[in-house]
Amino acid sequence: MSSISKKDAQKKLKEEKKRIKEEQKRLKKENKQNKKKGAPAKPAVGQVIGSPTNFSHDTHVGWDTEHGFEVCLKPVLHAP
Repeated sequence: MSSISKKDAQKKLKEEKKRIKEEQKRLKKENKQNKKKGAPAKPAVGQVIGSPTNFSHDTHVGWDTEHGFEVCLKPVLHAP
């Protein structure tokens, strides 16, 4: 089992933070240039969010001044 000193670990962390900061700066500059060309922007490092999968809208919450909140549940259909 190899062991890394605290000083070496801090140095590696500092280098990784610097690398990420430089990559974000590069992407920001690239996005700015692409924006002028009309191209879509690329997400920054670590900021990629995907679409939801198997989404289902099962309830609806409404508001009425006379009755307050109203929750409507979608009926569950079962196969015979």
